[in-house]
Amino acid sequence: MREGRSLKTVDIRHTHGTTGRINLELERLGYNTPNTSAVERQNATARQHTPHMHRKGLAFAHKRITRVGLAELVRLDYNWVKTCRSLKVELPEKMGRQKYLKRTPAMVVGLTDRVFTLGELLATPIHALGGAG
Repeated sequence: MREGRSLKTVDIRHTHGTTGRINLELERLGYNTPNTSAVERQNATARQHTPHMHRKGLAFAHKRITRVGLAELVRLDYNWVKTCRSLKVELPEKMGRQKYLKRTPAMVVGLTDRVFTLGELLATPIHALGGAG
């Protein structure tokens, strides 16, 4: 609910699923109230890394296959190539000036033990990365 330009209250409504099932899933994820921030954060990250998704970008992807391919490339890059500050862990002992081990999401879930370069990722068969096939 708004008063003028100020947001005063938010009414939370469940549009899909039962209240019991939604509350069970929220508890499993560690949330107390419904929260779309995780999904919105992922959407914003995808938009930042994919120029054709920018509102006023100069890149175009009119064909569906191009959009899907670009989205998959961004997903692979995000999970296998880009390190995430929130996933770093402190090294048992410093290696030169390096105090933390930078990790990718694929490293955290145990799919790999190293950060790939984009070139290595594109040259690697999917089955070697643990995918289907």
